[in-house]
Amino acid sequence: MPGVHTGTDGVLHLGVPRSEVAGWLVVLLAVAAAGLADLRWGNGALAIACLVVVVVLGGTVVRPVLSAVTAHPEGHLLVRGSLGTARYEMEQIDAVVVAVLGPALGASTWLFRQLDGPRLPVLHGAELVLFGGADVPLPCTHVIPLPPLLRRLDHQVAALQAWLEKGPA
Repeated sequence: MPGVHTGTDGVLHLGVPRSEVAGWLVVLLAVAAAGLADLRWGNGALAIACLVVVVVLGGTVVRPVLSAVTAHPEGHLLVRGSLGTARYEMEQIDAVVVAVLGPALGASTWLFRQLDGPRLPVLHGAELVLFGGADVPLPCTHVIPLPPLLRRLDHQVAALQAWLEKGPA
């Protein structure tokens, strides 16, 4: 399964496949090259649009690439992100779900900072639902809503659910 790897020691690793990283790098370089070409030979309007695309797409892709999830058969899960590593015991985790990640819609949401309600489906990703009621996003699973990427997300969620159901070794 892409994005899911089980080591010889039984440890489940989730992350972004190298081929996907290479594909995103090619796309970003192509858009940047188009922007530079427009800056050199055009009027610069396309260059600004390309810069916005590179920054937004690059920011969306970099966070999942720099993070990882490792599920150990002993019953603990490590979530490594750009700001550090968090450890969760299997007994703390109620479920693994797919969540829509993105800005909430509606005027009242923006004015009053309420996070309930429909969301703009910019990203999808897996979340741990803890028994304490907290939702813990797993950054390495964040994908834009394209069918091949959503299939990878489904594989990752299924692998984590199977690890959770299996229980500690």
